[in-house]
Amino acid sequence: MARPRKYDDDALLESLRATFFELGPGASSQELAKRAGVSEGTLFKRFGTKRKLFQQAMRMPALEEQVWMESMPLRVGKGSLEGQIADLALALMGYISEIIPIMQTVMSSGKLKPQDLRSVVGDEDVPPDIVRDRFATYFRGEIAEGRMRPCDAHTLADFVVGACLKHVHLLHHFGDLPNGDTLEQASRRFARSVVELAGVGRRGADAESARVR
Repeated sequence: MARPRKYDDDALLESLRATFFELGPGASSQELAKRAGVSEGTLFKRFGTKRKLFQQAMRMPALEEQVWMESMPLRVGKGSLEGQIADLALALMGYISEIIPIMQTVMSSGKLKPQDLRSVVGDEDVPPDIVRDRFATYFRGEIAEGRMRPCDAHTLADFVVGACLKHVHLLHHFGDLPNGDTLEQASRRFARSVVELAGVGRRGADAESARVR
């Protein structure tokens, strides 16, 4: 029995993406077909043009399919705050690790129009904004639960997303992280810092404020 087309498409796109990563946007359709184990005719029948082929191969993983993103509302008030933030930071770093090579390859093509780039991104809002807003919503929930002291949730979310981007860029471009950490170790260390900065419970924050007065 023939395999489902979806499986074939996924395998084909994975091969095309790997070839573009290795050879760049200028990889020939002949080389793309050869490495994918199909004919050039099959590629053009499936995608129409090389530009559309490139767009599909470089399409970023959909945020709505990321379990960690969808689970954020369910994490509010549950378990260790430090553990939750560490898990979310690690998952975000993993997602960033996937999209950095895609964005670098896309931007190096120099041929895509703004509407083409939008088709690669695949969302009405750019992913960093979507992720930032979701983290901000999560932090507002934890503040409401009294597990974090009141603060500007969007500023804290910007801090978290920016720090995760920095960690992954260091690893991607230089091959290591400060202190020789792995991504998981970096996420745990980072989460501890976030909790120290913003994770003081409301009662503790109120008591501290009362002492100051």
